[in-house]
Amino acid sequence: MLRIKGIVSLLLVVLFCAGSSVWAQTVSVKLQEGIYQETTGNLPEAMTIYAEIIENGDSTDTQAATAMFRLGMCQLMTGDKEKAAGTFKQVITRYPSESEVVEKAKNQLEKLNSGSIGKVIQVSLLEDLQEAIDVAEPNDTIILGKGTYTQPVIISKGITLRGASRTDSVFEVTADQAAISINTMGKGKTKLENLTFKWQLASSNPGTNVLGAVTVVDSRAEIEGCYFKALGNTKRCPKAVMHLGNSEVNIIRSRFEGFEHPICYNGGTRGTIQDCLIMDSGHQGVLLHAGSEVNVVGNVICGHRFHGVRSLGGKLNAKDNLVADNQYHTGFYMINNTRGSIINNVMTGNSVGVGGYAQTMMNIENNVFMGNDSGVLMYGPSFTIKNNIFQGNSRALKLHKSPLGENIISINTLWDNTIDFENFIEEPNSIRGESCFVDADHGNFALTNPVFTALNQGLTDPEIFIVLWNRWKNRTDPNEPFVIIW
Repeated sequence: MLRIKGIVSLLLVVLFCAGSSVWAQTVSVKLQEGIYQETTGNLPEAMTIYAEIIENGDSTDTQAATAMFRLGMCQLMTGDKEKAAGTFKQVITRYPSESEVVEKAKNQLEKLNSGSIGKVIQVSLLEDLQEAIDVAEPNDTIILGKGTYTQPVIISKGITLRGASRTDSVFEVTADQAAISINTMGKGKTKLENLTFKWQLASSNPGTNVLGAVTVVDSRAEIEGCYFKALGNTKRCPKAVMHLGNSEVNIIRSRFEGFEHPICYNGGTRGTIQDCLIMDSGHQGVLLHAGSEVNVVGNVICGHRFHGVRSLGGKLNAKDNLVADNQYHTGFYMINNTRGSIINNVMTGNSVGVGGYAQTMMNIENNVFMGNDSGVLMYGPSFTIKNNIFQGNSRALKLHKSPLGENIISINTLWDNTIDFENFIEEPNSIRGESCFVDADHGNFALTNPVFTALNQGLTDPEIFIVLWNRWKNRTDPNEPFVIIW
């Protein structure tokens, strides 16, 4: 099952509103509509849809288990912990083979049994949000009513702040402080979910450039299903999410538009960026400082003025990403002591797909480099480059003003590049021949030639890129990456 999940597109909303004909559609469409109703705050309607999916004989185990788990989450949001616990137990006993959903159900039960799920607090636009946060207890959930919130708030405890509707629960803040500042001093975990952030600085005061719309200091936090949009130019909007101190922050299925450096992990921080759309920044989409550790998984990273992902010496593991149209510079740009891996990614339309300077040590394996000016550009790093496909680039691999050093380049496929090897001798284990993608123009990079498959060339998991390719092509749709795909 594909990992990408989210809410339904506007097209599906129109179909649902058209009447009973929607119920003749697939169970998948029903599940999408249930999630849409849930994320827009219509819990009774969502629970009705989930119940029908569970009882529908046409539902697969995956669909039924997902519907049952989400039914339990809705029951939890209404404050009925006993009923929610019963629903989670049913997920575990009725669908033991659905390991991903079962694990989520077990986690929720563990929280319920330990008392780590607190009460649900509803807050409207007319109420004082900061006061509600201050009186909330650890593990409480605050449901933010529809409306535009213009005042910054500070969170100093492990709570969940969830929008009743992602499109209508909006922080629109102009201030020399973050819209939400999180500093729990390592106690508990804070979660932001289903919210929109529109933010900019009020002035150019020194020191404000370290701020983001959300700034996390010495805390564990999770951001899921949120939309970050720069309210002004990139200089007034330095970061969307800024991580400082000893923080661990995971960002899941969220959208980032604009900002100078949308996601920034400072030294000592760590986390995962997964299933996000990160686009059109003034510099780079993701910035890692020395001493940070970040996993970048399943994202579309595109249209940045300089780099898609830039590491100044952190530990970077990148997998299953589509990195596209970063035309001025590099998809992945790494300097100093960057360590890690770049595996099962597609780099297309960039000035450089992957670029590395001295002291960088990376494994670059099983990727597709297509239509870049340079596939891999080396300034004396230590790269292991193998099992990649280089197709239609101006240069497949280029060595720039440095010795080849300790780079290991072995068994890569080369086809239709203007130059395959620039400034160094061709590697003898290279494979010449068309890799025969099923349909590269639509993101299907599976191979039709069994010879290349037997040699482990190209992507280890091409399926995810059909989804990511569509996400990239539809990137102007504000419902991306929130559209559910099965």
